[in-house]
Amino acid sequence: MVKIRLAKLDDFDFFYEMKCEDINIFWTGHGTKPERENLYSFFKTAINNADHREARKIYIIEDDGRKVGHLYIIPEGTCFELATAVIQQQQGKGYARKAIALGLDEGKNRGYKKMVTSIREDNIASMKAYTSCGVRVTDKFKMVYIPKLEKEVKMYFVEKELD
Repeated sequence: MVKIRLAKLDDFDFFYEMKCEDINIFWTGHGTKPERENLYSFFKTAINNADHREARKIYIIEDDGRKVGHLYIIPEGTCFELATAVIQQQQGKGYARKAIALGLDEGKNRGYKKMVTSIREDNIASMKAYTSCGVRVTDKFKMVYIPKLEKEVKMYFVEKELD
């Protein structure tokens, strides 16, 4: 059974290994693997501040106790941004869709009224995962330069009102 839980400090090695996968580097737009010490500082800060309403939350996606990905909830007033990633060997199995649905529920339970995020126009899998959860792709976008691609790409804004 797929679930999400707040990350703990001992999840860092999994988190770091996932961030170092080629596919995850590609979709984040970074050109290289993250610096371990910098990522650890970011991760530790998020873990230590998880109780604060306005702080970024990192969740671990698990399936029957196996770690398969991570999810962020990033508060922005009454809204929140939702981002997810699945380890390369588990992509295409529906984990992102399930995690998005759980993340939307978590955001609603935390009192947020709306989820907003942006998705690269060429990230068809993410577009499908979000829209399958009732998230609407808007006609608004921003152009973002991706150094690894050496070009700008469209990032479409997507949103969902939480009932």
